[in-house]
Amino acid sequence: MSELRNQILEKVDVLAEYMAIGIRIAKGAKPNAAGWLPCHSFFREDKNPSAAINVGPDLKAKGIYVDFGENGTGGKPWLALGVFDMLALHGPYIDRNQAFYALGRKYGVITGEAKTGRRDKDQPPTLDDVARFKRNLTPEMIQDLRDQRGLTEASIARFEIGWDPSRERNTIPVWEPAPVGKRLVNIRFHNSKKTPKTLNWPGFGEARLFGLERLVQAPQGSTIIICEGEYDCQLADQVTGCIGVSSTNGVKAFKPDWVKHFHGRHVVLLYDADKEGREGVHNLVLPAFREAVESGRVLSLKVIWLYDKPDKEHKDLTDWIVTDGGSGEALKKLIEETPPYAYPTSIRHLPEPIELKSFTEIDKSENAGQRVTVDLQVFGENTVAYYAAMKIKVTHCQARVEGKCNGPKDEKTGQSNGACQQDIPVPMGDRILIAGVRATESQFKNLLRDYVCDRDKRPTLKVEDTDKIVVREVFAHQIFEPMQFNQKNQLDKPIYVLGGDLVEIGKYKATGRIVGSYRDQQPVLLVDTLVPQDEDYQCFDLDAARPRLKKLQAMDVDEIALDLSYHVTRIYKRQELHLGVLLVLCSPLWINFPGEGRIRGWLSSIIVGDTGTGKTSISQGIFEFARAGDRVSGLTASRTGITYGLDHDERKGWRVKAGALLKMSRQALIVDEAQDLPQHELKTMAEGLDTGLIKIDRIQHKTFESTTRTIFSCNPRDPKQFSNQRKMEDFRHGCQALEGLFPDMMLRRVDLFLFATSGDIENKEEIFNPPQDLDPPKVTAEDLRALIFFAWNLKEDQVVISPEVGQEIRHRSLKLSRVFGCDKPPIVYPEDFRKTLARLAAAYAVLDLSTNEDF
Repeated sequence: MSELRNQILEKVDVLAEYMAIGIRIAKGAKPNAAGWLPCHSFFREDKNPSAAINVGPDLKAKGIYVDFGENGTGGKPWLALGVFDMLALHGPYIDRNQAFYALGRKYGVITGEAKTGRRDKDQPPTLDDVARFKRNLTPEMIQDLRDQRGLTEASIARFEIGWDPSRERNTIPVWEPAPVGKRLVNIRFHNSKKTPKTLNWPGFGEARLFGLERLVQAPQGSTIIICEGEYDCQLADQVTGCIGVSSTNGVKAFKPDWVKHFHGRHVVLLYDADKEGREGVHNLVLPAFREAVESGRVLSLKVIWLYDKPDKEHKDLTDWIVTDGGSGEALKKLIEETPPYAYPTSIRHLPEPIELKSFTEIDKSENAGQRVTVDLQVFGENTVAYYAAMKIKVTHCQARVEGKCNGPKDEKTGQSNGACQQDIPVPMGDRILIAGVRATESQFKNLLRDYVCDRDKRPTLKVEDTDKIVVREVFAHQIFEPMQFNQKNQLDKPIYVLGGDLVEIGKYKATGRIVGSYRDQQPVLLVDTLVPQDEDYQCFDLDAARPRLKKLQAMDVDEIALDLSYHVTRIYKRQELHLGVLLVLCSPLWINFPGEGRIRGWLSSIIVGDTGTGKTSISQGIFEFARAGDRVSGLTASRTGITYGLDHDERKGWRVKAGALLKMSRQALIVDEAQDLPQHELKTMAEGLDTGLIKIDRIQHKTFESTTRTIFSCNPRDPKQFSNQRKMEDFRHGCQALEGLFPDMMLRRVDLFLFATSGDIENKEEIFNPPQDLDPPKVTAEDLRALIFFAWNLKEDQVVISPEVGQEIRHRSLKLSRVFGCDKPPIVYPEDFRKTLARLAAAYAVLDLSTNEDF
C-alpha cells in the first residue's frame, strides 16, 4: 500500500487539488526550498497566512497541510493532515480511503472500475442520513450528552442529534426554512476530542445560521439568543425557552445579511468569553447589527459575557451550566437585568415602560405619549398590512439649495442641525409609524413631510423598500377573569404592531407607546414588543396537583357530582345535569380511536329545559367554582357574533373580530339562551364543533382554531313562532324540543343531549331545598380546577383505548343506533355514533381518573 501511495503522490497535482476545495494561497507566495507554500487556515479566519501546504517532490512531505494556529507560520504546528485526509474533510469524499482510490484513478495509477464510494459534491445530505445517524445513538451516548453538554433527552430528540461511527462524531443536522416546513442543508459532525472539533457534510460547508428555521417562526417581540456553537445554542434554547441560533463555521462566519431575520425581535449575544469570541462580537457582530438597532428594526441588543477571566474550561454557556452550576432561571435573570448595548454614538433608546393594570387605562390622559406595558386579549385583525417608514431620505429641498434652510432646529440649541442632509431615522414608538394606516399615498407623503420639515417647505422625500417595516392593525380588549366577561364593560380598541407576522388570537403582554390616531385622534397603542402569555390551564403543574388528583381518584364520579350539587350549585335531584357538565369539562382535546386514528376528544353538549329547572345554575355554578372557561349569552352573541364578525372596506380591507367560541379554543364555553342564536351563526359553528376549525372563505381561506368544549343551554320554543316559548311538557319526547332550535347539520356534531322538565320532579321544593344532615364539602375549588386542567393538558397518546375496548365501543354503538338511531332529530346518528361513544368513554375515564398513581 505504501508503494501505491507513493505512486499516487508522485503524480498528484497537489496545488490544483487544494485549489479545487477552496485553499487560499497567500498573495505572491512561492514554495520554499523544502516545497512549503504559505496559505490561509482552512479552520479559522486569519488575517495573515497561518498555514502551509507542501507541493515539493519529497513524497514523505508532499500533500501535507500544516496549521500553526495563532502562532502564525512559526513554531510547532497545531495540526498536520495529508492530502487524502484534507480532501475527505473538505472535498467530495466520504473518508480518506475513498479519496485515496479516487485520486489513484484520476491520475491513472489505478485502472478498472474500483469502487471508491465517491459521493458527488452536489449531492446533499438526506433525511435518511439524519434518521440513520439518530439510530446509532446509544443510551451511553445519550447519557454522555446529558453529562457533558447538559442536554435533556427531549432536547437531544428535538434537535435530532445522532452519531456517525465512521467519523466517530456526533451529528447535528442544519435546517433552513422552506415554503412548507424546513429543508436539510448540512449535517455537522462534532467531537471535541478530535482536531478539528467540527466537520461539515462534504461540499456543504457554507456558513449557515443554525436555528434559522425556528427563528423565522418566532413571534414579533420575542427574545433570540445568539451563541457560539450548536451545543450552546441548543442548551440556551432548553434552559430559557428562547430561540437559540448560532453561525456554523465559527464566530467569524456571521454574515451581516442574516440581521434581517432578527427584525422585530430582541437579541442577546451570548458568545464564548475568550479572546476569539470577544473579537468576533466587537469586530463583526456588533457592527452588523448597528443599523438595525439604531433604526429600531431590531428592538434591542444585549451583550452578555458569562466570565470576566475565561480559561479553556470556563468560557461558554455549557461550562457555565454544566461545570459551574449555572441555571436557566439565573440566565434569564441575567438577561433581564443586563441593559441594552449602547453604541459609541448616541442613539435614542426606548424608555422603561410604565406597567398598566388594565388595557382600559390606555385612555387615561396621564398616560398619553408614555411607553407602557399591559396585558391584553387579541381577538381580531385587519387583513391588510401597512408600511411604515423607518428611515426617510430628503432627495431635494429648494430652500436648502437656495441656502435658506439647513434643516430642522435642534430643540435645545435652537440652531438648524443639518439633519435634512442625512438619512433621517424614525425612532421606535414615534407616532409617524402609523401614518400609513388607511391613508392614501398623498396623505402619507404629506404626513412624512410634516414630520421631516418644520418650515412647510415641502421637500422631496424617498423611502427605500429596505427602509420600510410592516405595521399590522389588530383588535384587542382587556383581560377578563374566568366567567367575568361582561360585554358592556369591554373596551375594544385597535393596536398597531410593528413587524410582518400575523398576530394570532390569544393573550399577550404588549409593550409600546400610546399615541394619537391620525384618523380620529383616539389614543392607540403602537406596540414594539408583543409576547404571548400562557392561559391558566397551560401553567398546570402536575407535581403540585398530584395530591389533589389522588384525593379525587379515591372518590367515585357520582360522589363528586353529588358533592358539587350539595355544596356548590345548591341544585338537588339533578345528578344527570351535573354529570353532563363535568363530562364536557373533563374531555381531552384529542384521542386515538383504534382502527381510525386520531379523532377529536372534546365534547359539545346541548341542555334543553324549562325555566327554573336549574340548568343555568348548574353549568354556571361549576364553571365559576373551578374558575375555568367562560359564558356568553345568545342574546349578546346575536349582535356581536359568537363565531366572528366581518366587515369590509376598500381601503381598510377585511376586519375580522373573533367571537367567544374562537377566543375560548382549547378551553370551555357556556352559551346561555342559545335558542336566540341566529341560524347563520349555528351553521357557521357546526363545522367548527366537529373539526376544530372555522374557515372564512371570503378572506383567502382564513382559518381559525375552534377546539372549544361547548355547552349550549336553552329553553324550548315553538318552531313556527320564534318568540313563543313553550314548556317541555308540551312535547311527547324531550328530543322533540330540539326542532327549530338547531339545524340538523349541527345536531349531528353534538355529542351529549340533556333534557330537564319542571314536571319530572313532583315536589319542586326538592330541587332547591338541601337534604338534612349534609356531610361537609369534600371537593374544593382547587381540586376541581386541578382535575379540569389535568384533562385539558392531556396529550392524545396519554388516553389509551385498547383494541378490545374499541371493538366493544363499536358493538355498543351499533346496538344503541339500532334502537335509538334516527334522522329527525339526528342525535344518535348511526354513521357517527361510535366516535361519540368513544369521546364520552374517554371523558368519563378522565373524570374517574382511571389511571395509575403517577397520572
